[in-house]
Amino acid sequence: MQNFPGILSASDVVVEFKWPNANPIETAVTSYSQVDKSKFSTAVQDYLIDVDSPTGSEVREGVVSLSVYHVGYRKRQGQKQGFKFIDTTNPQVETMRTDASTNGADVVEVRMSAPTEVSLSIRNAREAVVGIQVDGKPRDLVLSQYAPTSRSARAVFTSNSRSSPESVFGFVLFASHAGRCAEVHVAQLHHVQTFVHAEPVALSCNTLMTWLPEYRSFLVPLEQNSEAQ
Repeated sequence: MQNFPGILSASDVVVEFKWPNANPIETAVTSYSQVDKSKFSTAVQDYLIDVDSPTGSEVREGVVSLSVYHVGYRKRQGQKQGFKFIDTTNPQVETMRTDASTNGADVVEVRMSAPTEVSLSIRNAREAVVGIQVDGKPRDLVLSQYAPTSRSARAVFTSNSRSSPESVFGFVLFASHAGRCAEVHVAQLHHVQTFVHAEPVALSCNTLMTWLPEYRSFLVPLEQNSEAQ
């Protein structure tokens, strides 16, 4: 923290995580130290502050804001946007790679002018991927692999060409013995230009589908001037 009021004890510091449309959650300050130890402890100065991340039922996966302030100066708050909480027990897309030589975890580029083959690597998977839905429509799986020991999964599908750049959403689907489907962290794709043909194998969650309420952006076409030659 820069230009923070003087700290005499850890209880002088309040650290809050704020989720949208929810009350802030205060967390414990475990330690603090002066950046410039030659300054008086009561002087306004820079500090290194360590905290424990909050836990409990109110803590949800998502992007939140972080607020830090001195108990004696509640109106002088330092804020950081974009602090990200991830449920590490849920499936997470680690990487996305394409046959257009692009890759990413949250964003990956795909072609606008032709289909693109996309390969997903997923950790914490409890079972194999059985379907992928992009922009509200199912996509055929070219390949689905699962390693139970490492709880890792791999899925390959083909994205369609698009006429204009835009953001769309997607799900990676898993099927349990009860025939339910779960949503996994998915990302973004952008539309560039060589397609390795593979005969698709149509796989789907052929019973009840239960969609979780939260999902992330999956496919984002590239700007037209980004197409490969």
